[in-house]
Amino acid sequence: MPSTSPIFAECLRSTPFSGPVLPRSNTEAYTEARRIFNPRITISPAYIVYAHSPQDVQYAVQCAAKCSDIHAVAVRCGGHSYEGLSLGGKESVVVDVAALNGVKVEGSKLVVGGGAKLGCVYGALWKHENGVWQIPAGTCPTVGIAGLATGLTADYITAVTMVDAKGSLVRVTEKDADLFWALRGGGGGNFGIITEFEFQMVKVPDEASAVGMQWGKNDIAEVARAWAGWAPTANSRLTTQLNMIPDGPLLTGKFLGPVADAKSVLSEFLRTVPKPSQSDIFPLSSPILPPDNPDPSNDWICDPTQAKQDLNDKKKSDYVYDEIPPPAFFHAIQDFVSETPESTVQFEAYGGIFASQSPSWTPFPHRGARIKFSLQYWVMWSNAEEEATRLKNLRGFEYRIQEWVSGMKYRNYADLEMGKEWGLRYHGKENWERLKRVKAEVDPSGLFWHEQSIPVNSK
Repeated sequence: MPSTSPIFAECLRSTPFSGPVLPRSNTEAYTEARRIFNPRITISPAYIVYAHSPQDVQYAVQCAAKCSDIHAVAVRCGGHSYEGLSLGGKESVVVDVAALNGVKVEGSKLVVGGGAKLGCVYGALWKHENGVWQIPAGTCPTVGIAGLATGLTADYITAVTMVDAKGSLVRVTEKDADLFWALRGGGGGNFGIITEFEFQMVKVPDEASAVGMQWGKNDIAEVARAWAGWAPTANSRLTTQLNMIPDGPLLTGKFLGPVADAKSVLSEFLRTVPKPSQSDIFPLSSPILPPDNPDPSNDWICDPTQAKQDLNDKKKSDYVYDEIPPPAFFHAIQDFVSETPESTVQFEAYGGIFASQSPSWTPFPHRGARIKFSLQYWVMWSNAEEEATRLKNLRGFEYRIQEWVSGMKYRNYADLEMGKEWGLRYHGKENWERLKRVKAEVDPSGLFWHEQSIPVNSK
């Protein structure tokens, strides 16, 4: 079979498909189109097509389903997939939905195009009552909203419109019990291509404060251990992220309330750690702004082109349940980041409302009183000489800490090095079995496929 048969292209030309269609080739246009955020990923799908409307998505799926030269369909939004899952495989059609980036605010309801990036969503909310209506999400403005919907952002989805494996445009709500459940945390290109999300927003205080602190490189183990003992039960108005980097710990966060209250909440933690070398707690002009305070009026955050970084990276994740690990765990972190240039170990606390929810409420299982915090850890490199050593250090760190972590992973931090049990480790046994049943019902042929798509018997 030739690397790219003309059959799919001929089918698409027979429809009113309105966007660019790029078959695999050595052209500059295709090479640039297949590149995503992480340059380590080199997957070259058979076609990359750019949908400008939900109908374009339908045409692409319908043609892919009946053309013998295409084995699967993948969907790309922000292009941040850690393992390039949004590029499918060699004989895949990638449907890029980044142009479907409209954002509408209707009272407490938020309607977002399936290709919108987070910064574009935040910008729209900032313009609406200065950002007091929100959905819980992330901080990176170029991440696609669809990726965030595999995590806790999915809790606030009330409906989705998607193109299914038959090429039909359907609206899915809680009336469609199993599929609605699966899409709120188990989607990721498994059940169809979402063209629009509907969210129920929450109203937050109109006053918010940003937190930024840094310590020296010798403080990593001490600060990390103190944070781990404090953050999971800290005031739920405060969200913090602790990054351990070679230069030392870096704490960023947001507090929903005035600076004075933020300082009071943080004081318990600060009494247990060395004095920060840098510390700043300041008011935000809008509660929607992330702690690093970008300007949401910038037009680039709604640009449908793919954001790209220059350095290669490899990332992994873990969760700590039940008990805070012993000092050896935190010294392992200090050793890893001290010995590995351009490395990071990132902590994020859970708790709050998630502590009271069942792990099976959505396919995202990291809930309940047992969970303490998550880890994300990674290395970056610019050339082949650095790659082997940094990957060896990363894998060695993963092995060293395994006795203190749960073995569970976050779906949106995709990792292809988990063996055959990756589904269980992303979702837990009960959720994974239910997801497989839903996949078999709505996509029995496995048309929507990537290296970690939910398996069906036909693939």
